[in-house]
Amino acid sequence: MFITERHRPSELLHMEAMFSRSKLDDKNHNQLENLRRGYEGECIYDNIFNEVGHDNSYIYRDVYLNIEDSTTQYDSLIVTEEGVVVNEIKNFSGTYTVSDDSWAKGNFELPDDPFAQLRRAIGKMRRLSLSSDLQFKVSGKLIFPNEECTLIIADELLKQNIIIRSNLRRYLARFKNNFSISSGFAREICEVITEHIVVNPYFKSAVDFDDVRHGIYCSECGGFEVDSERFHFRCSSCGSYETKETHFVRAISDYKYLFGKLPMTTNRMMEFTNYKFSKRSVQRLLAKYCDREGIYKSTSYKFKYYDFEDAMSKQPRNIRYKDRID
Repeated sequence: MFITERHRPSELLHMEAMFSRSKLDDKNHNQLENLRRGYEGECIYDNIFNEVGHDNSYIYRDVYLNIEDSTTQYDSLIVTEEGVVVNEIKNFSGTYTVSDDSWAKGNFELPDDPFAQLRRAIGKMRRLSLSSDLQFKVSGKLIFPNEECTLIIADELLKQNIIIRSNLRRYLARFKNNFSISSGFAREICEVITEHIVVNPYFKSAVDFDDVRHGIYCSECGGFEVDSERFHFRCSSCGSYETKETHFVRAISDYKYLFGKLPMTTNRMMEFTNYKFSKRSVQRLLAKYCDREGIYKSTSYKFKYYDFEDAMSKQPRNIRYKDRID
């Protein structure tokens, strides 16, 4: 069973907000595409795991663990009565030639060695095992969920540590068919892991408030030219409708991932949305979707959801004025 949610990484949410509200240079655009591709690969992995079933294991997804005063990110940790299996997910496409210490795509050698990344992740988890009273086993695999990925590997020992898309369903089914979580040992391991989960300490990206475009934009075409109707904004470019509340929540999420620790206030949100909302509406929506901090003139707000999608998924399904596309 899945223990943690998988959300878009903070870095990806920052870059997507930047893409919507500014012009990215080639370097940042490539970074955005790499982040999107990585997240898509993780979602493929999750979907296949859902299809084969995972009742006989506990799965942590996209967690940061602080172990011996350093933090390591894990794409997936599978916990059974046997111990912990680390899955490092790589959504590569194309043909790669693989050796023990190098990965090459044509004449281009990758700057990072996935095997080294996996070994570091396994090593940190083994340190966690040794520091606990449980002394659980730790192993790991590199997962390649993309059907368009071909790996040329001469060393048979290296192949044993790799799972490609054609074998992924069979590999994940093993955790349902061959393992169990009946004795309670797996739950004890989970308690140790959970105690070490921390917030991503590496995301510190922020831009100045005036360095991005203010306003609200269409989720379909990205256009900022929207016409106000009674309960919706209508995109003048593609004709799609979204509720005013939906637009405002997207702006809150953008604000969170664009400006770092800059306090979110009523006046700043009015300016950030280019005064498309009345002060009364801004205050009402901030109270609904945020936690209030401070009082009177020092009042600010903190988004109570992870991101826009998280907030929308937790709203009642019978919203009176729904979004629609013509």
